[in-house]
Amino acid sequence: MAMEDDALDVEALASRYAGAAKVERIAHVAHLVRGRNQQEAFRLALEEARAGTNTTSYVDLVGQANERGWKEFQVDSEWVEATDRKAQQKQEKLERELAGYKTNLIKESIRMGHTDLGEFFYERGDYMDAFRSYVRTRDYCTTGKHVLWTCLGATKAALAMGNAQHAISYVQKGEAVPDLANEPVVQAKFNAAAGLAQLMLREYGMAARRFCAVHPDLAQDPSWLVSPQDAAVYGALCALAFFGREEMRKRCIENVQFAQVLEHVPEIREMLHGMFCNQHAQGLEILDRLMPMLKLDKYLEEHLDTLQREIRRCALVSYTLPFSTLRLASVAKAFRTDIAGIEAELAGLIGDGQVLARIDSAHKILYARRSDRRRLVFAQALANGRAQLEECESALLRSSLQRHDDVCVHPSPICRIPSTSLVHDFPNKASQPAPSP
Repeated sequence: MAMEDDALDVEALASRYAGAAKVERIAHVAHLVRGRNQQEAFRLALEEARAGTNTTSYVDLVGQANERGWKEFQVDSEWVEATDRKAQQKQEKLERELAGYKTNLIKESIRMGHTDLGEFFYERGDYMDAFRSYVRTRDYCTTGKHVLWTCLGATKAALAMGNAQHAISYVQKGEAVPDLANEPVVQAKFNAAAGLAQLMLREYGMAARRFCAVHPDLAQDPSWLVSPQDAAVYGALCALAFFGREEMRKRCIENVQFAQVLEHVPEIREMLHGMFCNQHAQGLEILDRLMPMLKLDKYLEEHLDTLQREIRRCALVSYTLPFSTLRLASVAKAFRTDIAGIEAELAGLIGDGQVLARIDSAHKILYARRSDRRRLVFAQALANGRAQLEECESALLRSSLQRHDDVCVHPSPICRIPSTSLVHDFPNKASQPAPSP
């Protein structure tokens, strides 16, 4: 896909992120656009890369820019050598300090030493070693807040590696910490990270619930992998595709917290409210208009076709549900397509059992299959009557058995009677000797 020069503001897109997240996002955009936008994307990505210490990413970006004809970008060998040298010295210093802390058995210093190493490796782009360093801090945490930062770092590194399962695992560990209630920013990061991991695993319903729970305070840390704009887009698209109407009303429309997140993306908010109010044509038109921009997203790109198809399916099911008879021409007009196309779509939904209806192909009319509610009510009443009768008969039988003292009490599983004593020789009244006068 290639986007025209006047259709994208690369600088505005880049302003949402910082650090490694900005480099990866803008580098992905640079691969998909062309012309002035591509040049601007490479320039912004290289500037951000030079502000950090990830020389490998910087060299790769220069090579990719040169492959696409932008020869003005050249590798600054002196900067690369100096940065690598300083990074090597810093790593040796951090490892030396950590060894000293371990010798002195200072738990808090050991935890900080592993954390510093994790941050160092993450900035260098070595996400595996960063993950290992973050995980090692777990054994030296003394407060709930320490555990939160450990889980947050491990989650960040796991997502950077593309390991969604590890990310979800450490989000769950972090959410089990009681101190999380006092950290709204950390909670927002956990929700955003879990939603992104569920999206990567194609669990769209779970992802939507996570993104809809993101707090607006997520904007306080632009270096996080997901920005508030991303949470709004991901949450709205997944909700439209996989939420029922009641759940969408509760989690999206009436959710004040998510409404504040949606304020960052007015077009997505308008589409969400339009689809909820059965203005399907308007909502689908907005979605089609935003598709080129949404395809520039690194994490959303591979899921867009599935989400768009599911959103259209849900819209069709919702549109046809209230009617018993519906002309295909009106459906085609509402969804801005031709009659043949809408008939094929509805036939597919009927075949899948998602729309209970029949199509009159001669007159182009959709007839809903309505169940005989009167017959269903009578059948349910008879079933309830039979169940009540069985309960009454069982109660009468039990009462009769108790009245005639014909009840067998099973021995307790703790105090079992030996098998040899299960049969008792009860004395016969006739054989007992008569009392003496």
